[in-house]
Amino acid sequence: MYAENGFSAFDYCTLVGMLVGSSGIGFYIAYKGSKSPEEFLMGNRVLKTIPVSMSLLTSFTNAINILGFTGEVYANGMQISTVAFGPPLAILFSSIFILPIYFPLKLTSINE
Repeated sequence: MYAENGFSAFDYCTLVGMLVGSSGIGFYIAYKGSKSPEEFLMGNRVLKTIPVSMSLLTSFTNAINILGFTGEVYANGMQISTVAFGPPLAILFSSIFILPIYFPLKLTSINE
């Protein structure tokens, strides 16, 4: 194992690529056309339960991956990869039991 101080060129390229890609997608969607808040935030309420549950799960696991997985792997190794078995079960559970209850209520957020 070797110690390295700071980012390497590859790390900077990866970071900048992720930021440019994310910003590009955001600008493309923002300037593609004027949309109502309902259409932009909720997909005009035409999505089925599986895509909605996958989107919710992705937004949750993305925050965890960015904030915690890298430090966990650095400290304890790759056994954290066993977490990959949970998301398919969560998608099935939420699409079968949770979303059919909340989706017809036409709520924008859980706080409503």
